[in-house]
Amino acid sequence: MKQKEDKNQEEIKKHPEISPEDKGNIVLKVQNFVEENRKLVIGISLGVLVLAVLFFFIKNRIDESNREDSINASAAISRIMQYYQDGNYQKALNGDSAKKVQGEKVIGLIEIVNKYEGTDQGKYAALYTASALINLNRYQEAKKYFEIALKSPAKIVQEGANAGLATVYEMEGKYKEAADYYEQAALIAVELGLKNRYQFFQALCLENAGDKEKAEKLYKEVIGDNRSDYVNSAKAGLIRLGTIIE
Repeated sequence: MKQKEDKNQEEIKKHPEISPEDKGNIVLKVQNFVEENRKLVIGISLGVLVLAVLFFFIKNRIDESNREDSINASAAISRIMQYYQDGNYQKALNGDSAKKVQGEKVIGLIEIVNKYEGTDQGKYAALYTASALINLNRYQEAKKYFEIALKSPAKIVQEGANAGLATVYEMEGKYKEAADYYEQAALIAVELGLKNRYQFFQALCLENAGDKEKAEKLYKEVIGDNRSDYVNSAKAGLIRLGTIIE
């Protein structure tokens, strides 16, 4: 462990001292990047829920106690997902009343969740519902659906739900709560790159909440792992905190 810490410190020290002017430019660029990409944390977490994985889950996780509901929810999700993938979030949420499949109307994600929340498929639909609402800047409405998705037995859905709730709380300025949810997402994340992204946003929230010590530790961990696009952003975070990077 000590060798890893020493290696991390050596990596940080490799960079030459940065002038105050350069520091200001870096911080400004990072702040702009973070503001522009804040919602992308949701997209990142949901990006791993590729359609093939979703359909595998739909076909293979049928709760016997709710078999009929699970099958119906699966069919409804498969019919509406194309709208979500095409970025037609409004129609993905509300359905397409002008279209029918096998004599049944194409219902939206909101209706799917309302009808089938008790199934695993319904909780999957809740995650996509929340994501669509986030893309429409309807954060308060998204919170309810992220909380439903959080009850899913699937870790990958829990990861997305935690990251989503973190983003909602961050947008509300509730940085301590946001940091807690980012931490949970990082603990669940299997891919190191995703874990580091969550850790970076957790550190940013902790910094805003005044917990500079923990924020600094997380920024250094992201830099030490060197496995995500947030390494330079983490270095800028250390500069903001007054940590010397030599």
